[in-house]
Amino acid sequence: MMGPTLQPPTVGGGRARSVAVGDADAGTGDGHLRNRVLPVVLDGATHQATASGHPLSLTPKEFDLLRALLEARGRVLSREFLLDRVWGYARAGEIESRTVDVHVRRLRAKLGPEGERILTVKNVGYRLDPDA
Repeated sequence: MMGPTLQPPTVGGGRARSVAVGDADAGTGDGHLRNRVLPVVLDGATHQATASGHPLSLTPKEFDLLRALLEARGRVLSREFLLDRVWGYARAGEIESRTVDVHVRRLRAKLGPEGERILTVKNVGYRLDPDA
């Protein structure tokens, strides 16, 4: 059985495919892939997200933060890594790391009960718990 994989955005036949983290066999046949950690579909072409079939109103930073957590597949991501990856800051000193904390809090709230899977690793960062 294959583990979770990142499906890069592709454009074929004029239709963009989604960017989501999921198992290769989790395709829906319509170009969207679902991940097996959360019931979330991320569409990289339109920057839209759905959870359990319901649209999520995510800011661009929340979308990128969720994508980073899903791609990490349970690994801890430091605040510095997230600042670089999501905000594009190579040095954490360029922006207050509490920015990450605030965005994680907002993302948790928007995900509802599934947001509890975003765990805080004290003095390190965050990880998405696939087993919660």
